[in-house]
Amino acid sequence: MSSTVSIQKADGTREPFASEKLHRSLAHAGASAKTADNITEHLGGEIVDGMTTEAIYRHAFDILKKAERAAANRYSMKRAVQELGPSGFPFE
Repeated sequence: MSSTVSIQKADGTREPFASEKLHRSLAHAGASAKTADNITEHLGGEIVDGMTTEAIYRHAFDILKKAERAAANRYSMKRAVQELGPSGFPFE
């Protein structure tokens, strides 16, 4: 069995799980280095082959929300803006 775990992206493609990407996104949202390390380490042990990026995001968000609410708000804001789509204003 291979030690590389593949995750499924929103567009359906698969790529190897890269913990550094998760860590970077948490840090970019303002999580402390310690919190980002803890979440990345925690999730690294729970990632299974074929897990979706959405499931990883939700799990990371839940942990971040308990540890650092302000960073969690910024982490979820990025996702909310992305969901608006390329036009940014699908409701108009």
